[in-house]
Amino acid sequence: MTKIKQTKETESKVSEVKFPEVIAITACPTGIAHTYMARDKILEAAKELNMTCKVETQGRSGNENVLTEEDIGHAKVIIFAADKSLVGLERFNGFFGAIIGAYLAAFVVYGLTKGLKKTPRSLQGVRDIVFVPVVTALAAGVIMFAINIPLGFLNYGLGLGLKSMAQYNLSALAGLIIGAMIAIDLGGPINKAAYVFGTATIDASNTAFNSIRSSNNACFITEGAIPYAAEDPKRVIPSAVAGSAVTGAIISGFGVTLSAPHGGIFVFPLLGIQDNGTIDQMISVSSFNLGATNKAKEQYQILGGKGINVSIMLQNLGYENIALGFMAQTDSLLFQNYLQAKNIKSDFYQVTGQTRLNLKIRDLSNNQETELNCLGFSLTNTDEVAILSLLKKKLTKDDILIISGSIAPGATKSLYQEIAQYCFENQITFAIDTSKQSLLATLKYQPLLVKPNLAELNEIFSTNVTFVNIKEVTRLAKKLQNLGAQNVLISNGKYGSLLVTKSDSYLANTASGTLLNSVGAGDSMVAGFIGTFIKTKDAKQSLLVAAASGAATAFSQGIGELSLVEKLKEQIKIID
Repeated sequence: MTKIKQTKETESKVSEVKFPEVIAITACPTGIAHTYMARDKILEAAKELNMTCKVETQGRSGNENVLTEEDIGHAKVIIFAADKSLVGLERFNGFFGAIIGAYLAAFVVYGLTKGLKKTPRSLQGVRDIVFVPVVTALAAGVIMFAINIPLGFLNYGLGLGLKSMAQYNLSALAGLIIGAMIAIDLGGPINKAAYVFGTATIDASNTAFNSIRSSNNACFITEGAIPYAAEDPKRVIPSAVAGSAVTGAIISGFGVTLSAPHGGIFVFPLLGIQDNGTIDQMISVSSFNLGATNKAKEQYQILGGKGINVSIMLQNLGYENIALGFMAQTDSLLFQNYLQAKNIKSDFYQVTGQTRLNLKIRDLSNNQETELNCLGFSLTNTDEVAILSLLKKKLTKDDILIISGSIAPGATKSLYQEIAQYCFENQITFAIDTSKQSLLATLKYQPLLVKPNLAELNEIFSTNVTFVNIKEVTRLAKKLQNLGAQNVLISNGKYGSLLVTKSDSYLANTASGTLLNSVGAGDSMVAGFIGTFIKTKDAKQSLLVAAASGAATAFSQGIGELSLVEKLKEQIKIID
């Protein structure tokens, strides 16, 4: 499933700057007038300078439009407009700067105290209360100002390195590093920095840490080793570092998570394993022969599933969205990194079982494709209750929910009907792309779009029509509309697609190109239609983008990119 906003915010953002150039925090003692007046003035000034801007307000109603770590890291200008203490200024601190600053201040204090040891007794009070603190603050500030820029690059490099480890399946190495940091100073500043780095990933809304969520390690007890380290530091500290590093590597490598930030042996019941989605394995052979050994000529895999395919195409077209639904507890890091690399947010409920594998074999001698869909996980009643709860928590009236794919084995046949009913009763728009009975059960709740392909349409009505008899296809599509669907999109591969709205019907041809991939073409059509329809409310234009999006994916090894969609739109003709 996929969630996308249906407000003006969903307009394509391909040409926009992803991160604001100017960021600001505004606040005032009452948290009412000046907080928001300052915000408006900053936004106006940024607009006049043609700069993108994001302002966090810390007003009476709480912190709004909160700045993320990525906003801060990419900003060119930072503004604080406040006459009260601000919340969360530690976000602007650097990891290395914080550690070096703490040690630097300690060394300055130690040096001054030792150098001024012979201060007359009458001046010792002034020395300790005024002179040492003031000189320390000034000295540390001047030195930190000088080394702040190189430390900034070093700090950014560390974060980028840890994220890259997750991206290239090196989470065990990231866990080893964080584990070593936890123990190296036995509860000191490096320990605390590593601890916060791990526990910050618990908050799902903190997108800056999503890419290293699988690499966190918060299961440790280090301060208890201090008495032993004091007696024999040369043996105890290296042992503690090695033990924590190995533990971190094991935990991260196996994807173990902990929802509590601390607790030792008492939080073992909260340990879990992370999730993943479906894998489409694409194999091409010169000539496919049943009952014989066939040697692959070309092979690649596509990560996804119908809902994820929709999310990726929406993102490619410039529409931010959130991928929702179930995920099996295998290959979690692979899918997590895949979605994060495409800047797609996700919120999946984890279930026990295996990742579903879909095998597609293309015979290059006749360009025919054989598909084998393997079994995946099975759902329980608990899983169904959980996903319904997740959706109720996430969905608002401004959202459009796109339901894609068949109901998973083990689930009640009424699952999609329950979701559709909830959307209808709470004025949440939804679209659905699923099979016979599940589709029919949701029509009375007036989905914005249903998209059966021609084979699925024939299955629903027990017919055998083809696009040659387009009038009969249109009649069947209108039957679905009479049952409640607002728009019906029928796809039929190379023969084109048909859209039936409340007032009109349109036929689109298919663009010409080399078929490389049939996985996700229909899902891409759904994404193209929904994204464009939200923006334009023009069904004809939405069909044009839908047809081009489906073709772009069919002609790509994966989900089609925006550049190809735009190119293929020139080949698509819409007939009223």
